[in-house]
Amino acid sequence: VHDHPGIRTDFWLAVQFPTVARLDLGLMEFLYTLIVLVPATFLYRKYARRLKLPWGSSIVMIALLYAPVRFVLDFFRATDLLGADKRYAGLTAAQYASIALFVFGLAMWARIRKRPPALKPE
Repeated sequence: VHDHPGIRTDFWLAVQFPTVARLDLGLMEFLYTLIVLVPATFLYRKYARRLKLPWGSSIVMIALLYAPVRFVLDFFRATDLLGADKRYAGLTAAQYASIALFVFGLAMWARIRKRPPALKPE
């Protein structure tokens, strides 16, 4: 839907917006999901028991893989458009949420790492 316009660019993945080609951060996030998060989820599902990963570690994995990418992508948000995301101390609200999500992932990992491994469903 192109509701996350990025900076003007001639990058080969740029999307033509009404006046100029821009990064489409929603597209970038979607590609990251397809290339990294989906395979990571399948690999997690395949190897979690073998690696004796504790219950809840899948949520930790997603939080720790997603948050840094979302944080970095927001540096490429358009600032020259009407209604552009406001910055607070140089960061968007989504970047602060990404920091919180990453800290949550670390805190959850510290909490669950000594739990027993996930069991095979019966």
